[in-house]
Amino acid sequence: MRRLVMCVIFAALAISACGSDDGGATTTTLPGDPTFDGVTFSISEADNGKRLRIRIGDEVVARLAIANRDAPEWEVSKAPEPRVLTVGDRLRFIPSEFEDADPYDEITFRAIGEGNETIVITQNGTSASVTFTVIVEPR
Repeated sequence: MRRLVMCVIFAALAISACGSDDGGATTTTLPGDPTFDGVTFSISEADNGKRLRIRIGDEVVARLAIANRDAPEWEVSKAPEPRVLTVGDRLRFIPSEFEDADPYDEITFRAIGEGNETIVITQNGTSASVTFTVIVEPR
């Protein structure tokens, strides 16, 4: 019986030593983590030549006007370095006849590392282009 009591006391001491003190450890949330909260910035043709300063985990959405559903697509002609910015979702929005909105193409970029990247997006078959620079800083 005495051994059992000593084992229970030893176990209780071992568990209490684990406690909730993390010893100063920190939790890092990565950009791919669904709990990561970044900021979304919007770019349009009016932002041609601009510089945008963002942080790792933020997104840049290029929303570029098109004339109609048959208009040539906007394409990334000078892609960013993939260790700094990834090219994500692409969307073509065509409003219904009941919506009061203009059609557009949308391309999303996500900052995953530090660096400076100049991105060029051109509209296929036309002379239209948009160039912007993204400066990615640590979070």
